[in-house]
Amino acid sequence: MGAPDGFDGPRACGPFELAPTLDLINLVFRTQRAAGPPAAPSMGWDYSHIYHPDNLHNVRVVLHGGRPVASIAVYDTAVRTALGTLSLGGINAVATHPDFRRLGLATLTLEDCHRRMLQSGDQVGLLSTGITNWYRKLGWERAGRQRSFTFDRRNVDALPAPSGFDVTEDWEAHLDALCALHNAAPLGATRTADRFALLVRRKMPRLFVALRAGRPVAYVATAGSAVREYGGETADVAALLRHAFGAVEHLPARSTERSGAQQGQFEMQVQTPDGAAGLPGLLLGLGVPTALTYLGMLAVLDPPALFAALNVDAAVERRGDVWRLRLDGRVHDLSPGELVKLVFGPERRPDVDPDRFPIDFYQWPADRV
Repeated sequence: MGAPDGFDGPRACGPFELAPTLDLINLVFRTQRAAGPPAAPSMGWDYSHIYHPDNLHNVRVVLHGGRPVASIAVYDTAVRTALGTLSLGGINAVATHPDFRRLGLATLTLEDCHRRMLQSGDQVGLLSTGITNWYRKLGWERAGRQRSFTFDRRNVDALPAPSGFDVTEDWEAHLDALCALHNAAPLGATRTADRFALLVRRKMPRLFVALRAGRPVAYVATAGSAVREYGGETADVAALLRHAFGAVEHLPARSTERSGAQQGQFEMQVQTPDGAAGLPGLLLGLGVPTALTYLGMLAVLDPPALFAALNVDAAVERRGDVWRLRLDGRVHDLSPGELVKLVFGPERRPDVDPDRFPIDFYQWPADRV
């Protein structure tokens, strides 16, 4: 289905339409955003891995008089899970110019993105939003699991003291090894070294590297007071977290001499997958305060391909508004939202293979768009 008369699209962004498309999304998400004061028009900087000539086929636009008035971009990644690797399409910047709203352009463009992701082989879509009900009508649902652990000056002492390794922030000298540590983790999106470096520069201003005999064995990446990502063996990461806390907080400083939002009580948030293994398992065992939240909104774009990628022997077919799932000799009719919840949780359905679902699934914050 195309746009109303007088509009062109939805379609791929052309080479000379990229700059005005960035003008549009900066207007919507930075300079005239719905909440908060105006911000610098930084979308091109923040998401240069999306808005560049090699990804124009994934930047979907609607134009009026040759001018982009609606846009959504897709970012494809391969995400590792314990059951298999999924192809995921991240949705970035659902933007409509204020003068062209309530014409259905965003719905048309998102449906076009669904088709684009299917053409790319994506089984799943992921996005972040504050208007969940709008996306639910198109098959999206809040799902997935992530944890945030809270450290302060006292409980950080529960972590092992850094020893047996040196720490450097010269991460670029060890780029290939750090990328290998990231890609060795059981969960997350696979990256090239170039993509790893770009995301660090854009999203994680400080990256601490633990070196043993000159070789990187762990890393911890921070943005402000939050640990956004880590890699390596659990014991090394935990000790490096303690080092990072001291570097970010400046432990000797008196509280009365600090300024800013955390001047009275500094806290460091550590974002992790959910699970009983690895760092989250260690921190849960230590009793570190934690919050469990949704990863975002997910859509199952191609259920048969999803179950195949997860190596689950299931038959799935569309029956009107529901998906009919045949699994372990039982038949279940699930709405698109119910199917999302079954696979990704965090809520568990006791009637559909609760030992397998929901699966362990995670995408690090830097990869989310």
